[in-house]
Amino acid sequence: MLPFWSIFLRLSVTERVVFRNTWHLKAISAGLGIWAAVKHFRREKKYRDMGRASVSLAVILGIFCFGICHSVLLGVNVLTDVREARQTTVPVIRVERESRTIYGRVTRDYTAYFAVVGENDLTEARKFPVNKTDYDRLEPGDEVRIILHPGALGAPWLECVPVVE
Repeated sequence: MLPFWSIFLRLSVTERVVFRNTWHLKAISAGLGIWAAVKHFRREKKYRDMGRASVSLAVILGIFCFGICHSVLLGVNVLTDVREARQTTVPVIRVERESRTIYGRVTRDYTAYFAVVGENDLTEARKFPVNKTDYDRLEPGDEVRIILHPGALGAPWLECVPVVE
């Protein structure tokens, strides 16, 4: 069940925004991943003879735990952010789309849509994810609002919202 929620958060929340300064969330996730790997390794060592497979399983568990923890922390950072955001309006230079693939038991292809904007005073980032309807509607020269949220867990995140006239 946890991998499902991790993938859900990644695709629904974090795929629509741009993050800045997430090093502390990565450090927390790495610590939890290492903790899970060591915990598993110690349990295996206590009850069984250690083999190469047990060590490999502990490493895989640590990497898996890191991915889930990082996705959950990023989702919590976005979903629980209630502090005041700063914003600016900038023109769209062009819109782009990229094909991406999620590999797993069933391989899925999906398309990501982006708006490339001009220089702004909030960030150096110039490429922002947008949804399909905004991609179809936006043209070069249109205005978009870049919103800088402080983040509930201290990891600022940016979103791009078309200006509706």
